[in-house]
Amino acid sequence: MTRCKLCLSDNTQPINLDKIYHHCEQCDFVFIDSSHLISEEEERKRYLEHNNTMENTGYVNMFLTFITNALQPHYSEAKKILDYGCGPNPVFAQIMRNQGKDVAVYDPFFSPSNAYLRKRYDIITLTEVLEHIQHPLPTLQPLITRLSRDGLLAIMTRIHPGVDAFEKWWYRMDNTHISFYSLKTAQFLAKQLGVRMVKTDGERFFCLQS
Repeated sequence: MTRCKLCLSDNTQPINLDKIYHHCEQCDFVFIDSSHLISEEEERKRYLEHNNTMENTGYVNMFLTFITNALQPHYSEAKKILDYGCGPNPVFAQIMRNQGKDVAVYDPFFSPSNAYLRKRYDIITLTEVLEHIQHPLPTLQPLITRLSRDGLLAIMTRIHPGVDAFEKWWYRMDNTHISFYSLKTAQFLAKQLGVRMVKTDGERFFCLQS
C-alpha cells in the first residue's frame, strides 16, 4: 500500500494504466507512482517547449477568462499579487501589470528568488502549477501566511473526473502532470490550510480565502 502524498492515509488503491497512479479513498487525491517521475532537467526542458507568450492569443485569453471567472470581485480591489509558478515567460504577470497591478513572480526553475516571502499579497495565483507538485501542502502552507486579510489563493488546475474516467482523461497525458485534485480534495486542502473554499467552476479552478 502506498501512502497518500496529501493526507498521508494508507487507504489508497492503485490505478494501473500505461503508468501507475494511486487514488486516495480518504481525500480523493490521485498521484502518479514515484517510479514514473521525471528528472528536474527533463521537467525544465518540457516547460521550455511550451508556446507560452503574449503572441499566443489562446494562452492570453485563458488568463483573461481566469481573471473574470475566478478572481473577480477580489481582483478589482487587489493591489499586490503574486504569480507563483510563472514559468519562463511570465505572461499572466504581464497581463496583470498592464492592468495596473503590482505583481511579484516566483518559479523554482525560472525565477527562484525567495524575496516574495517578505511581502503580503491580496491575491496569490497558481495557474497550471499544482498538478506539477508532488507534495502540495508544504508548497501551499507558506503561501497562506503571505496573504493579506481576506486574501485569495486562486488555483487553476483541471478537476479530475474520477477513477472510472481517469484512463481516457487527456490532462494526465503530460508527463509533468503528477498530482490531480477533485473538489473533495480541494475541500481537504482548505481544511488543512485553515481557510475556506469560496469559489469553483467545478472543472477548471478553485479559490481559497484566508
